[in-house]
Amino acid sequence: MIKTKNDLKRCLQIEAELYNANHWYSSIRAWFIPSVSTQIYKYIRLLRFTEYYHNNSFHKSGVKKNILNDLFYLYYLRRKSKLGAKLGLEVGLNAVDVGMLIYHAGYLVVNYEARIGKNVRFHGCNCVGNSTSGVPTIGNNVEFGVGSSVIGEITIADDVKIGAGAVVTKSVLESGSVVAGVPAKLIK
Repeated sequence: MIKTKNDLKRCLQIEAELYNANHWYSSIRAWFIPSVSTQIYKYIRLLRFTEYYHNNSFHKSGVKKNILNDLFYLYYLRRKSKLGAKLGLEVGLNAVDVGMLIYHAGYLVVNYEARIGKNVRFHGCNCVGNSTSGVPTIGNNVEFGVGSSVIGEITIADDVKIGAGAVVTKSVLESGSVVAGVPAKLIK
């Protein structure tokens, strides 16, 4: 959860490196030759600013001096939602920790109540959603293959790879495993 300006700066720095957006020429290149990866990074950047202003807003903290943060929150939320609709990305606030890398735009849904650890990788057409039982809790360094989904109140351990097209409905508690199939089964 991004609470301070230092948290926000550190998070943006880490994610800029993932998208090669930390050089001065990358922003100039993005201006003249817009690519999907720069648009995805722009969405993630807007997501992080929205999270920061949401976490420090008056409606969240109850501190009157934070009323201005509510306006910034609404501004960034609108921009994030608009770009997200264009790219097909819907990531809930405070759902994903630092280091999120999205390889392809289109059809990524992460429930706002889900909790995902650091350095998660999405390859496209992924869903981290809820069922009647609840939402997933996912560890660090998890990689989602194309079209994979994680649904329900389950736990995914650290360093797990989820195969393309897999539908995970049961917990994977073994760190470093590989799961695939419909429904997903432990492969390695």
